Amino acid sequence: MKTYKKIFPLILVLSLSLVFAAGCSTEKDAQEESPFEEVEFPYGDDHGFSYSDGIDENGHWIGIAALDYVELFEHRAMPIPSDVFAVQDSAVQAEIDAITAEYLPINEINDRAVVFGDTVNIDFHGTIGGEEFENGSTDGFGVDVTVGVTNYIEGFLEQLIGHMPGDIFDIEVTFPDDYYEVNLRGENALFVTRVNYIIEAAQELTDEIVSSYLFMYFGWTTVDDIYSSIREVMQKESIEQYLQIYFTSEVVVRSIPDQLIEHQTNNMLASYREYAMDYIGMDLEAYLQSAMGISGIDEFVELNYNEVLTRATFYLVAQAVAEDAGIFVDDDYVSNYIFKYFGTTDYSSYEQQYGRPYLKQVALCQKVLDYIAENAVAS
Repeated sequence: MKTYKKIFPLILVLSLSLVFAAGCSTEKDAQEESPFEEVEFPYGDDHGFSYSDGIDENGHWIGIAALDYVELFEHRAMPIPSDVFAVQDSAVQAEIDAITAEYLPINEINDRAVVFGDTVNIDFHGTIGGEEFENGSTDGFGVDVTVGVTNYIEGFLEQLIGHMPGDIFDIEVTFPDDYYEVNLRGENALFVTRVNYIIEAAQELTDEIVSSYLFMYFGWTTVDDIYSSIREVMQKESIEQYLQIYFTSEVVVRSIPDQLIEHQTNNMLASYREYAMDYIGMDLEAYLQSAMGISGIDEFVELNYNEVLTRATFYLVAQAVAEDAGIFVDDDYVSNYIFKYFGTTDYSSYEQQYGRPYLKQVALCQKVLDYIAENAVAS
């Protein structure tokens, strides 16, 4: 059984998310004064970096008292704008529709047009300037998407609205300027698209249906369970996103130790190196050049200076809160954290990859966010 969650665990958010957000800093950002000029980094494939480098058994930076660098803020009853707590009913319903379409028996609807919130099976074939491009087509296999929920290029799914199953039509979109594939950024693309069918649950959602089909996956037994669980998770997600932005943009940080900048730089490079090799079959230099149009690691580091600084700031502020509030994590908490977010009681493979100190640091950051969120006051 797994608990419903949309929030990505911090081990992914802060360690691997750059795979899909590289190079989003501007040229101006890269030219600003940077601590990289003061620190030498071991960039080579045999650099020997470990995610747990410089982290102690409590998940704190070795030799660093974060309170020496961070100006404390009201974290015990932190005022958070009330709109951060608000969750739109339409967003909850769209999420429910997506889940029920995946886990409940379905009907393929062919006699009405697509509306916002529908889960739809589609095929598409994409071209840019009349030329096909990699991963731009479904190749006739079909893909399920939910209008308003599934993360696609802005404006793509909305253009499905009003079309009937069986319709073949053109969708025109522009790839965003921060798209992870550099060669597609800003390009105008044409997708010849077909709506295959609209997906609807075969039966009206009732407590009996929930208990029969969703309990084994999510532990839900009633319709009320679904609504309350999803609303709670979406609210938690909203608050944690707010806190992550607040930590890195609003909290006064007097300076950031070079140790953190170095760690986050090598963390980023290690994540990319693993992704490039495991999923693309390239070494890091080749991947940066072919997929992102970046000359090499030095340029990549400079382009992502702000992202590295943001990540270092987050970890430093989180530790400062933990120090002031007396928050700590033990092995049992880490085990529960891994089970909650990864669904396994055996986290030996994670410990082998990341090391126990890093896992403790990530779990500590999550515990800090939970602590502030649970005690926050809507303002």
